[in-house]
Amino acid sequence: MNLYLTRHGEVNLAHVDPQQNLSTDGRQNIEKLAKFLAASHAINLKKIFHSGKPRAEQTAQIFAKYLAPNVSCELFAGLSPNDPVMPLIAKISEWTEDTMIVGHLPYLGKLASLLLTGEEINLMMFKPGTTVCLENIEGQWMIKWMVNGDFNYLFA
Repeated sequence: MNLYLTRHGEVNLAHVDPQQNLSTDGRQNIEKLAKFLAASHAINLKKIFHSGKPRAEQTAQIFAKYLAPNVSCELFAGLSPNDPVMPLIAKISEWTEDTMIVGHLPYLGKLASLLLTGEEINLMMFKPGTTVCLENIEGQWMIKWMVNGDFNYLFA
């Protein structure tokens, strides 16, 4: 099983847009990244979850359009920036299908570090638009690849 952890794209400033929707650049960058991943990776998503915040939902919808057009994006409670990570860790252990989680910092960093090391440490940088592919091999999570919004592979 692969688990894709994705930070939402760049947003409008809060004083301009209190909902912090994706900015025009943020939307364009996420679309470019989704097209890039669709062309360069065999991604077979069965589920796409987001936090419910507009920026995460918009990012999830763009990824769905290019990577999984027959998969609907679903709100998943408990993915807000400061929510506890352990409830999701328990649920992930039951999943068997490739899944994308679109969320925020610091949540995604905590989730990744707990899956990979068993501890909440500052393990990796999630710039806006970063996607990390974690692969579960015999119960052990490993980084398969990580690409940020600038199309720089941090691992491949």
